[in-house]
This record gives sequence, C-alpha cells and structure tokens, in this order.
Amino acid sequence: AEPLSSFMLRELQSRVDIAVGQAFREGLSLERIQEVTSYDPWFLAQIEEIVRAENQLRDSRLPSDPREMAWYKSLG
Repeated sequence: AEPLSSFMLRELQSRVDIAVGQAFREGLSLERIQEVTSYDPWFLAQIEEIVRAENQLRDSRLPSDPREMAWYKSLG
C-alpha cells in the first residue's frame, strides 16, 4: 500500500496544477504565475497552451481535419 504522505503530496500537486490552469483562464500572465509559483516557465507555457486549446474548442466545433484533431489529443 502507498504511504498516506505520498498520496497527499500527489493530491496536493494535482490541485496546484488545476489552480495554475484556472489562473491562465482568468487572464494571469505566465510571468505572474511563475513569480508566485516558482514553476519552470517551460512547464507553465505547456499549461498555457492547453488552456488556449481548451478555449478554441469551446468557441468552435471539433476539428474535422485528422491532423488538427491529433494535435488537440496530443495536448493531453
């Protein structure tokens, strides 16, 4: 069985990652989020790209082009 502390740390990390995504949705800049979290800018840019893709999908239909759909799927 996994130690409780490992589970708690994983759960906390998951919540922090969700909060970072929400910060991007609310318009905070990558620089500001990096300043607050000390996360690597590369990692934050990846989350920012996912949030942008999320917004594009919400504002339009699912892509019919298989390559475009594959790109969205590659984001996770």
